[in-house]
Amino acid sequence: MPLPVIANTIRCAVRGHSTSGQPWANVLHFKKTSGVIDAAAITALDTEVQKLYGGASYGGGGVNMLNNTPASTVVLDVTYTPLDGVSASTTKPSTATGSGATDLLPGETTPIITLKTANRGRRYRGRVYLPAMHEASNDSTGGLAGAVQTAYNAQLSGFITALGAVNWAWAVASYKFALSTSVSSAFMRSYFGSQRRRRN
Repeated sequence: MPLPVIANTIRCAVRGHSTSGQPWANVLHFKKTSGVIDAAAITALDTEVQKLYGGASYGGGGVNMLNNTPASTVVLDVTYTPLDGVSASTTKPSTATGSGATDLLPGETTPIITLKTANRGRRYRGRVYLPAMHEASNDSTGGLAGAVQTAYNAQLSGFITALGAVNWAWAVASYKFALSTSVSSAFMRSYFGSQRRRRN
């Protein structure tokens, strides 16, 4: 199925693997708030995406998205595809890795980021299923530890702010309706979800 044409929008595929080479991928979308989508704009966006997954804190106690994964969890590359129907994709290598020393939770156990916009309805909401975390990330009830949730949420907030400074916005894209809507907030849920295709 061909990708839709959505004005001023880019598809971002973050590809990596966890313990034993188990693959995972996140597909994100971003909207250009001013200017054109060119090589310089993609480079500016990539700087923030790489920081989100494997860089330093944006402040406020935030941690990157691989912080609570084992050291064997990595991002291999990030591919950017403008949804203009004609432009070629750009693939950027990545050196992002996890930093946890404890064992991986079951591969299908995934932390969930919820994306919200200013509009109601399914086409205006999104989810991101991160790679499995390490065993020290859950609490005694099996949910996400509160301190981990707080730190990830701080990084997500900083990421959204940093995107605005380089004229990008995180977006929820509806392929059915060929539209994208800027994300107003992103937060990590307090419980884990399941991705059966990620089972070891």
